[in-house]
Amino acid sequence: MSKKPSQNRGELKLIKTIGVSSFIGLIISIVVLFLLAILMTKIDMPPAIINAISLVGLCIGAFFAGIIAGRINRKDGLLIGLLCGGTISAILAFVGIALMNSDVTSTLFVKLCAAIISSIMGSIIGVNLKRRRY
Repeated sequence: MSKKPSQNRGELKLIKTIGVSSFIGLIISIVVLFLLAILMTKIDMPPAIINAISLVGLCIGAFFAGIIAGRINRKDGLLIGLLCGGTISAILAFVGIALMNSDVTSTLFVKLCAAIISSIMGSIIGVNLKRRRY
């Protein structure tokens, strides 16, 4: 049984929404990590805090990606957040493993789970935000 053209448009909109919001979330993560790196140069921090700081930057970017995806889609906040967080996680895992030659560790798993949870929370908030009326 073939799909109706309206179903194809809905799926394309969903893919576009996830792609755009994930890209924006990664950009936000990069900016936040850049600002936190500047802060780390000004304040003497122990090396153990670096993983926590990178986790915070990732979660902030994933959260805003979820908000953007939820605002665009306006429904299915949990699913949208899961897809958006999964996309961000997949991109970061690919970059970390393939390009940086890093190993798969429990830290990577924790970061990926945190990104997914942050994105889900953001998308639920994004779906429930009121639209402005002029």
